[in-house]
Amino acid sequence: MIKVANSSSLNTSSMSANIHGGFNMGVAQASAALGGDSQISKAHQEGSLHLDVISEGYPNASVGVLKIGAADGLQAIANAVDAYLTAQKDPKPQPVKYALSPLPYPNYRGDQLSDDRFFKLLSKLKLDAATSQSRLANIDQLGSGVDPRTSLYSSKSASLQKLELLRPMIEDYDEKLESAHKTCRQALELKECQDAVQSTGVPPPFDHAELPPRLFR
Repeated sequence: MIKVANSSSLNTSSMSANIHGGFNMGVAQASAALGGDSQISKAHQEGSLHLDVISEGYPNASVGVLKIGAADGLQAIANAVDAYLTAQKDPKPQPVKYALSPLPYPNYRGDQLSDDRFFKLLSKLKLDAATSQSRLANIDQLGSGVDPRTSLYSSKSASLQKLELLRPMIEDYDEKLESAHKTCRQALELKECQDAVQSTGVPPPFDHAELPPRLFR
């Protein structure tokens, strides 16, 4: 982009008349309309000509990279741009539109009844994991030392000890659920997911020390 400030060296009125209603001029014609390359060069030296390089695909393009001199006329500027573009071996086009489509999934047969069973197994794993994490959060709260529910224990220290023994069993079960969920998400056959779910076993049984969560604070 070339911006021309008021300059006694350039015939901007002639240029305006030539491009009125549209711009369809070559370099030589535009240069002549402004009074010739020598006058453009003079205006450039005076600081009346300002250049901005705007590009798509050439992130490093600039006046300095294009080697445009401070006294270059319009033809010299055009030659510098042409030389720069010719030297580019691997231009990087900028995307202007994207086409979206499902990613291919090798060996995966969609629209089967087994798909629903996959989703049900995944949902079960997520629900079981949520239950385990709620139990762990409840144990943390009961063991915090400030939960008033612990006053219900007949033996506070024994009950809290039970909870601490229960914690690693719940954490281990939670890790098994996470592993099974990952297997099911990547499985191509239903049996692979079913086997993973089966391998998690059963959750640790609830202990009386796990008091119901507080409804109000």
